[in-house]
Amino acid sequence: GSYSPFTGSHTAQLIDDEEYHYGELVQIQGLIQSGKDIVYQVNKTTGSYQRNVLGAFGYVEDLEFNNTAVSRSSAEDEYMIFVIGDGHILCNGEKGNLAVGDGICSSTTVGQGMKADQMAMIIGIAQEDVSFSGDESKLVAVQYGLQQFTPWT
Repeated sequence: GSYSPFTGSHTAQLIDDEEYHYGELVQIQGLIQSGKDIVYQVNKTTGSYQRNVLGAFGYVEDLEFNNTAVSRSSAEDEYMIFVIGDGHILCNGEKGNLAVGDGICSSTTVGQGMKADQMAMIIGIAQEDVSFSGDESKLVAVQYGLQQFTPWT
């Protein structure tokens, strides 16, 4: 038989009217609990090394990753935030290029990840080598997983 990539997610509500793209990092701003159910209230990460990072925005319009933006007013009340398994994080080169096995944490660029160059809460581990030039950002293949991470020496 064959296997498909697995991605686990949390249900979340957007708390602002910003546009969100596939792979952007979001942070927890609150939560709604009803019995055993939890719905996270989120917005894009806003600083580097954030501890309240939840995961990566998971809305995909098509299989070509055209990165069509959605917002709170896009007709859906809740969105999936990818937190475990295979996927992508929108990253930049703020702390350098990425190598397989590097942890990815939030950066100073809103909603984007970067190489974790110090002990930090990460949401993914790079599964590919990625080089950046200038201010560019790229979708990086990752294994999602929230954890405290110590960078390689």
